[in-house]
Amino acid sequence: MLIKSLTTYYENNETAVNAKYSVFDTTPTTYVIARNVDDHEINRFMHRFREISRGGSRYERVPVKHCTSNMWLVKPASLNQGRGIEIFKNMRDISEFIFQKNQ
Repeated sequence: MLIKSLTTYYENNETAVNAKYSVFDTTPTTYVIARNVDDHEINRFMHRFREISRGGSRYERVPVKHCTSNMWLVKPASLNQGRGIEIFKNMRDISEFIFQKNQ
């Protein structure tokens, strides 16, 4: 819920809006994915993963370095305090982790 709260804050903060500043200027690109709940969000993630793997990082202003290796931190929604977090570099492993964990 942190990313949703921060996104709402930046979208409604007049100074941030005027500066065209978004939550992802200081926070790594984030997607909230729940199996079979929001196909649009998983499609957005997969599209972004492919863009970054081809060298694209036009959406991330700061820091660009988090895109150079196309590494993604995947956190299960049902756990907290860092439990269950994994880091992946390929879509196959990410998909297996997401869909296996949500069954």
